[in-house]
Amino acid sequence: MSIEDKLMEMIDDRIGRSTPVGISPIKGLKIQFPDPYRGQNSLEVFEIWLGDLLRWMHLNQMNGLDRDEDRVVVLGMALREEASKWFFREVESPTHARRQWNFKDVIIALYTHCVHKTTAQDVMDEFNNTRYSRKGGVATYYNDLQHRALRLVEPPNDYTFRKLFMSGLPEDISKNLLKTRAISAEHATIEEILGTALEVEHVEAQQRVE
Repeated sequence: MSIEDKLMEMIDDRIGRSTPVGISPIKGLKIQFPDPYRGQNSLEVFEIWLGDLLRWMHLNQMNGLDRDEDRVVVLGMALREEASKWFFREVESPTHARRQWNFKDVIIALYTHCVHKTTAQDVMDEFNNTRYSRKGGVATYYNDLQHRALRLVEPPNDYTFRKLFMSGLPEDISKNLLKTRAISAEHATIEEILGTALEVEHVEAQQRVE
């Protein structure tokens, strides 16, 4: 699945279905408008921004085909700098070549214009270069690796993911898993590996405090 297909799937999942008749917005919920996208050449920044925007639209019941035109207008409000300039030139300007835009098409065109240097190889390199840090710990390392795996055109199979996850753990934790707990990528599930790694990390943190 291409990155464009994944973005469209993300849109369909969040706002593709119209809000059922009779459903009112949650009373008393203050929904802050998402931070604007400024045209950064980063797939991760783009995806996070789009996720925030879709969440805001869903909570404001901007779902379904009948709200598509409104979504395009709101999208323009969620852009700044280079992204905003592009939106005016291509979507709003009286001289723009294309007369009709739907929300999905604007998102894909914006992605193509701003994230043009992010290739499949860049995404693969980011996945392979994911590293464990003491500050973030095992949980953050796992979540980062899993998130980046899902962005790949062809996500790794379960064994490859387990092997890469274990190889990225610090030596003290990985040795404990292999030698003391008999946990390996070949014979354990990712749930078993993650759970045991979290347990080892917790024990070692307590020992450092003592």
